[in-house]
Amino acid sequence: MRQGKVLQITFCVVILFSCAFFTFLYWNDNKYKNDPNEGIQYLYDNWEFYYSVLLTPEDLKKGDTKGAYMEYVTIGEVNNYSNHNPYREAQGCGTYVLHLQLASEKARYAIEIPEIYSAYRFFVNDELIGQCGEPGESDKNYQDGIQTKIYSFEAAGECTLLLETRDESHYYSGMTYPPALGTESVVLQRVYRRIIFYTTIAVLCAFNILFTLYYCVKFRSSLKERSQRKNVMIFTGIAFCGILFMGYPLVHYLWQCRVHPWYTIELMSGYVITFLIVLLHNRLTQTRHIMEKGVGYGMAVLAAVMCAIVFLYGNFSAHLTLRIEMGFSFVVFWYKIVIALYLVGRSVISVYRQQTEVVPLLTGSLFYACSYMWDRLYPKFEPIYGGWFAEWATIVMIFACGFVLWRRLLQNAKQAELLQKQYEEMEKQMKIQVRHMEKVNETVEYNRRIRHDFRHHLHAIDTLAKEGKAEKVSEYVANLSEYHKKGRSQGTLFCENTVMNALLQYYEDNAGQYKIETLIRVSADEHLPIPEVEFCIIIGNLLENAIDASRTLACEKRRIEFYGKQEGAMYLISTNNYYKGEIKKRGKRFQSSKHAGDGVGIWSIEKVVEKYDGMMNVEVGEEKFEVKIAIPLSEN
Repeated sequence: MRQGKVLQITFCVVILFSCAFFTFLYWNDNKYKNDPNEGIQYLYDNWEFYYSVLLTPEDLKKGDTKGAYMEYVTIGEVNNYSNHNPYREAQGCGTYVLHLQLASEKARYAIEIPEIYSAYRFFVNDELIGQCGEPGESDKNYQDGIQTKIYSFEAAGECTLLLETRDESHYYSGMTYPPALGTESVVLQRVYRRIIFYTTIAVLCAFNILFTLYYCVKFRSSLKERSQRKNVMIFTGIAFCGILFMGYPLVHYLWQCRVHPWYTIELMSGYVITFLIVLLHNRLTQTRHIMEKGVGYGMAVLAAVMCAIVFLYGNFSAHLTLRIEMGFSFVVFWYKIVIALYLVGRSVISVYRQQTEVVPLLTGSLFYACSYMWDRLYPKFEPIYGGWFAEWATIVMIFACGFVLWRRLLQNAKQAELLQKQYEEMEKQMKIQVRHMEKVNETVEYNRRIRHDFRHHLHAIDTLAKEGKAEKVSEYVANLSEYHKKGRSQGTLFCENTVMNALLQYYEDNAGQYKIETLIRVSADEHLPIPEVEFCIIIGNLLENAIDASRTLACEKRRIEFYGKQEGAMYLISTNNYYKGEIKKRGKRFQSSKHAGDGVGIWSIEKVVEKYDGMMNVEVGEEKFEVKIAIPLSEN
């Protein structure tokens, strides 16, 4: 019932948030919905396009279009020269022309030209402003180059923008992203904001790597398991690919890159992230059935195959036909849908099976799936300042995986620490048992000697009595009594359980070294409510903490009270002692006064009590510290 409630709340919150978030991005961070009154204009409409020719401003003045057919295009609706015409080639060359009406007074403008596949020359009126790569006059002297550039120019009144473009390197060709025109300050401000955004994203991905390394160093014990080391390696790969996937705009602002191999690296990084997310998702969510494991392996294989297909696509993109490109787009679309549904479905199953720690994975997976849905509902979207829908979803998914992984590392480290504590406690119990048995043996040997020598003492006393030496008899008896006082004794008998009695004796002796008064009242037979080792963990940690807290106090406050008894169907344990200083807590966890971090002793007690469905209550007064524990007695 509780799991069903968690699922309902998670689904409602994530879906509603994704609706609000992506709708907000669409209307407020979209080049196609931007208000020109904000000082910047995105030039996506009314472009004249001349297919398969390179025209110069002189050609336009003469009206010589070299026989090319002119058509109006909207930047962003098509991604190559073919314009979805099966009779055209995707590669080749083309000329884009846009006529603008600027202010009548001459002013200085700036224009941002996003990456154009794959080389261009840019003219404003009759002047060559700049170029990227070398379009050439033919493919013989062509050289590709991709970079986002900002050009400044002065103009007034009627203004003509002309771009000669050529592509022989990739399936994408020409302008695929609209330029941004405005005053220098406004354009530069927009560029700086975008750079800051992607720098922040790259830093956050790097933070995931650094934070994971920090956890690995701090909780080295959690990496003893091979599976945890693999999880860390996979997540590090996800975060590193995230830097590549999110950092490409920064690269394009700073350097001019060739299409190969950089485009393939950019393209591959996103699909490798998905593959690694599927792998890590499979490892972080538990499976019980062979079918579930088989589906998980199948999804991982599917993601790996898709990476291989994308690699081939990136390297041979210049030789693709329209039919192949459409087929590839169809496969990519359904691949993303299948992966998103799988991640959501697997997360739901895990949460339903009470794996509440994977709720962040469910949240990330739902957001991931919603990003694909909204990408289809809002196809005409290109961010101004932020990222694409898939980029937002990827960063959320990275943090979701990171959160679950870090939590697992912390839990494993705590578990390893607990096991080490238990091991040390068992060693201590063994040493205490050995000492106890040595005392018992000494007592037995001493009593045997007493019994052996007793008849000699009787003979001596009898002889002295017969001789009428009463004073000698009294002196002999007094000496004999003093001799017995110096003998060894078995110690205090606290209860009938041998192991527990030995432990209580040990801590009573330990307390006595610090002149701590102990009041111990325990009733326990040989059959304890839980295994002796774990029962001793509770008692040992309680008394050890009490002694540590009491030994530095004033003499009148060095007092420890410890009680243990059966009451109905419960076995009750309580201890109280004085303390000085401040009891620090972090959340519900008590922090150790001996070292930085949580108190392992209290945490060890809690884990044992929880294991046997018991209850534990800690009461902290102004000067007194009291712990009460109730453990159900087994039916046996």
